[in-house]
Amino acid sequence: MTEINTHAGNVRLVGGRLCLDFVNTVDDHALASPKEYLADYAALVAWGCHAGALSEGDAAALLGERALRPRVAEEVLARARGLRAALFRIFSATSAGRAVAAGDLAALNDALAGAPRRWRLAQLRARLAWQWDECGEPLDQPLWPVVWSAADLLTAPEVALVRACAGEGCGWLFVDASRNHTRRWCSMEDCGNRAKARRHYAARKAEGG
Repeated sequence: MTEINTHAGNVRLVGGRLCLDFVNTVDDHALASPKEYLADYAALVAWGCHAGALSEGDAAALLGERALRPRVAEEVLARARGLRAALFRIFSATSAGRAVAAGDLAALNDALAGAPRRWRLAQLRARLAWQWDECGEPLDQPLWPVVWSAADLLTAPEVALVRACAGEGCGWLFVDASRNHTRRWCSMEDCGNRAKARRHYAARKAEGG
C-alpha cells in the first residue's frame, strides 16, 4: 500500500475544500517544529498537481520557469507559506466565532489582488476548472486557485462547518459535511484510529492489563 503523508505529492486531501487542503500542508501549526510538506517550490507544484489545482502541463512549465528564475521561485514559496499561515488563522477565527485579524485579511486580499481574473470554465482531467487571464506572476499560479477557494468558502454558509481535527498533534482543518455535523477527525483512517488505539490502551491499563 502506498505510504501517505510523506511529501507534498501524496499528503492526505481531507479538508473538503482546496484552500483547507493547502492549509493542511504542514502538520499542527501550533507545534514548535511541525512537519513541512512545502519544502521547496517543486513541492508546491507537486501539491498543486496532487490536489487538482494544476495540470501536468502547467507543472512542467512552472518547473521550467523555476529553473530560469530560482530566486523568484523562493520568494513565491515564502509568500505561499505566509498565505497558508494567514488562512489558518482566518479559518480558526471564523470557526471560533472570532473576528478575523486585519493583517490576515489584508494578506488574503493582497493575494486575491495579485491573482488574475477568472474568466471561463475548462475541462481539467475529469472535472471542470477555472481558466484565467494571462497576467500576474506566472510562478504564483499554484496559489491562484487556493485564494479563490478561500474567498468562496469564507463567503459561503459552509464556513460555519469548518472544524479543526481533535487528533493529538494534528489540528488539520476540514469542512464537517457529516449528517449531524459531529465529525471530530480529519480522517478516521489516521487520527481517528490513533485516538481509538489510545483509548483502548488506556482502558486496558486501567484494568491492569
